[in-house]
Amino acid sequence: MRRSGAERAAVANKTASVAQVLDSVEDLMAMLIDDNPVKWKRKLLPTQKAYMQSRSRVKAYMGPAGCAKTTTGCADIMLRALLIPGSKWFVARRDYNDLKKTTMDTMVSILNRLPEGTLVERSKAPPETWYIRPVTASVGEGRGSLSEIVFIGLSDNVGSYQFTGGFIDEADEVEQHYFEQMKMRLRARPQGVERDAFDECNHFIGLAFNPPPKSHWLYRECTGRNAQDELEGQPSMTLFKPQPKENVANLPKGYYDELGQTLPEELRARLVEGEWGNTFPGDPVIRQFRRKLHVEKGLKYRPGATLYRFWDFGYRRPGVLWAQVRKDGHTQILREFMGKNLEGAAFVSQVLAQTAERFPDAQAFIDIGDPAVKQQKDTGSMLSVLNQAGVQLRSMRTPLDISLDVLRRRFEATTEGDPALVIDESCRILCDALSGGYHMDPNGTKPIKDNEYDHLVDCLRYGVWFLFGVNATANTNRVLTSVRYNRNAARAAESDEDE
Repeated sequence: MRRSGAERAAVANKTASVAQVLDSVEDLMAMLIDDNPVKWKRKLLPTQKAYMQSRSRVKAYMGPAGCAKTTTGCADIMLRALLIPGSKWFVARRDYNDLKKTTMDTMVSILNRLPEGTLVERSKAPPETWYIRPVTASVGEGRGSLSEIVFIGLSDNVGSYQFTGGFIDEADEVEQHYFEQMKMRLRARPQGVERDAFDECNHFIGLAFNPPPKSHWLYRECTGRNAQDELEGQPSMTLFKPQPKENVANLPKGYYDELGQTLPEELRARLVEGEWGNTFPGDPVIRQFRRKLHVEKGLKYRPGATLYRFWDFGYRRPGVLWAQVRKDGHTQILREFMGKNLEGAAFVSQVLAQTAERFPDAQAFIDIGDPAVKQQKDTGSMLSVLNQAGVQLRSMRTPLDISLDVLRRRFEATTEGDPALVIDESCRILCDALSGGYHMDPNGTKPIKDNEYDHLVDCLRYGVWFLFGVNATANTNRVLTSVRYNRNAARAAESDEDE
């Protein structure tokens, strides 16, 4: 019965283009992905069908736990391998071992529901490769008629492979450069297939993932927006987002209710509601940070009061925070900016331009930043660029462990009963970083440096350390006993208005 169902779908479309086959995908895909082999007639979920029929060059399936995203992506690849003789596909995760433990099991479950003889050969030497007999091919046809599915760990060397298309599972774990690398591999086309008809539906990459933070590269690519919800351009991929609990009929009773009761707030938004979230691997470096306590909407700039700029430098991700400090030490982080692949002069120019635009009445500035900059002596140094722009950088030696401890204490401190350090909600990257984007390594011994979240935390760390220094000596192992407001370092704030 299985065989006849697949064969009927194939025969009916034997002379049709790939596009026509995809337009009538329902029956064939129901057979491929249904977990219960008795229920062949179960309809595809609306989002599943739309994803599989899509002719987008990059299509993303984003949803909560249990939304069948991995199964959908794998079945889509198997469908195309069955329909297009001589095609070559990849199925990938970031790490090959994770791929073998999870995604490959899903592919095996799909294969087990297909007619006997579909898998002609299985090469297990990494990367594992399956040779699939298309439904239109007869037993005994040449090897050139077989389709290939190659299982890849993206962190490994993928060599010179060329593919028809592919699928990346758990794409939120994948760095963007791996994704871009695989897009460049989409050049394989079966012999005898016309370019226009083929490229209309293939040479694509499918992605599946739980919602990552808005500062993740997938958010920018799927929405055309950056972390500040400012338009950057048109989305580069088509996003398919299931309705809440769309797949609930195929899950254990009470699945989402039970999951929601056991998960913390940010995980619940991501894994139950399917919304862009703020969940990260590893323990946050600054565990004292609480969004509900330390993040406020619409913090007001006080015209005429000293404006602080906390700087961190570097070509890939330079950053700056704008802040104001009251006489009692209450600190407000008003705005953030993080550049991307900016040379020093271009970065400084953008910061000054944004300062003029966002804080047009600012007259007094205190600039605090990475002390390493002052060790640079050549005329082309970052310090020279700052001086030429009229920025007088202040800094002091900033031991990592102690300065992080001071930052933690600032999040614990209060001024007049309110948090001593608050951040405007527009500072999305900084808030995501403090929520766990800036996290400890698996051993819990040191913070991870990832060029995404650590830079703005460094900005904050330099500023807080300079303004709220500790009663410590050169012995960086000394136990901290007190944290105090450094009035000499922040003397310009002495004239600020009290609120």
